[in-house]
Amino acid sequence: MAKDNLVLLVEDDADTREVMALLLDAAGYQVLSARDAKAGIRLMDEQPEIDVIVTDVNIGGGQDGISMAEELRRRGSNAAVVVISGDPEASSDRLGPTATFLPKPYDRKALLAAIADARARNARACTVADEGKPPYSGLSH
Repeated sequence: MAKDNLVLLVEDDADTREVMALLLDAAGYQVLSARDAKAGIRLMDEQPEIDVIVTDVNIGGGQDGISMAEELRRRGSNAAVVVISGDPEASSDRLGPTATFLPKPYDRKALLAAIADARARNARACTVADEGKPPYSGLSH
């Protein structure tokens, strides 16, 4: 699978996960779907070339989406991160500058824009890390 088009989608609601996967597929992304944090981590272990993680905050599996993304970072993932929630206060202070927050409700255009933004933020963070500067706090590179 091409790294630039591989998305890990973590969403506990099956209907929402299916619709999001269809939207992303129609936009040219290859999608790996997981229903909770444990399944998401397992998929990332199996497919470390994942380019983008799109996760709801409340996903189950013993962790929320932000904690899962933080764990994946600690394990060496350089994937861009989009965090989705209906509560804009729930995650803003935990994200740091390298993740993109997408408030619910959202449409296809907003989802794709959030992915583009997350990829741009991630690219800047990689440049900073390559220059030997200290990493960002929160969900850092």
